[in-house]
Amino acid sequence: MDYRKITCKSSSQYKLIHSKEITICSNGLLKDTDGNVGIAIGKAYATVGDVLIISLENGNIINAIVVDNKATKDTNNNANQKTDGSMIEFVVDTKKLPENVRTTGDMSSLKEYKGNIVKIERVIV
Repeated sequence: MDYRKITCKSSSQYKLIHSKEITICSNGLLKDTDGNVGIAIGKAYATVGDVLIISLENGNIINAIVVDNKATKDTNNNANQKTDGSMIEFVVDTKKLPENVRTTGDMSSLKEYKGNIVKIERVIV
């Protein structure tokens, strides 16, 4: 999801994305000052500002910060996406994404994000 779709300036999502804590990387990913990747996730898992450790079946780990929550109407019980069952969605600058990701809309075409999620842990700070 392109970060520009978050337009409500009074929302916690908009404020976080446009804060000094978040930068847009040359590959289009949003990252916080700790290197956590910006994602959207259902409210059943976490809320805006939470930091997560996401473990993939191939052993890769994604350190993420929740910059948006998926809409309740688009999820099953505020969890997985109704349309495809996905758990997370990367919030990105689509203009900067690698061509293969931009055309497929799938971050798993990048090796470090390929694989099914086996565990999500919330980091307590």
